[in-house]
Amino acid sequence: SHCNLRVVPSDRALEPDGLAGLAVLVLGGVRYLEPEVVPVLTAFVQNGGVLVYGEAIPESDIYGGPLPALQTPATLQAADAKPGQCGSIELRCGVRTAQPLPNATVLLRDSASRPVLLSCKEGKGRVYVQTADVVGYPLAALLERVFDDMGRPAGWHRVAEIRLAAKDEAAPNVLVSRRSYPDRHVLLHQNRDGY
Repeated sequence: SHCNLRVVPSDRALEPDGLAGLAVLVLGGVRYLEPEVVPVLTAFVQNGGVLVYGEAIPESDIYGGPLPALQTPATLQAADAKPGQCGSIELRCGVRTAQPLPNATVLLRDSASRPVLLSCKEGKGRVYVQTADVVGYPLAALLERVFDDMGRPAGWHRVAEIRLAAKDEAAPNVLVSRRSYPDRHVLLHQNRDGY
C-alpha cells in the first residue's frame, strides 16, 4: 500500500504551522514527549485533526517527569503477549491491555475479546488507540479501519503485494518506497529479514 506521509519531529510540530496540512497524525510507540507538544496535539484534535496512538500513550517527558493529560479513549497497561486474530488481521505479538474510558467506543476486538482499536471524539476531531503489536499489511488494515470510522477513504492504494511463496502469505518487514525526480523515478526496497 502507498500513502503520502511525512515524519514530524517534535521540534517541527512546535513551529507555528508545524502540523498544518495534516489530517491524521500517528504517534507509533511514542512513550515520551516534550511537555510543550501536548497543547499542540490538543489543539490539533480540537480543531478537527485525527490523532492515532500506536501501542503507547505518552505519559512522561523525556526526563521521566509527568505530562499534562492527553486526550485518549483508554488507559493502557502491560502487554498481553498471547497472539490472537482480529478478523482477518493476525496479531503476531498480542496486545496492550486497554481499559476503555467512558467516552470510548471499541471499534475492534480480537478473538480473546481484547480491545484492539478504540476511539473517542474530542472537539471537532477524533483520537484512536491501536493496542496491537503489528507492522506492515496488518498495520495498514488497522489504519484502514480508522479511516472507515472517520468516513473518509484511506488515501492510499495498493500498488503491489509481496508474498512468501513457500507460505502463501504476505511478506513481513518489507519497505518499498517511490521517489520521483525530474528525470527519473526510483523504487527503494528494504528487507531486513534477508529472504
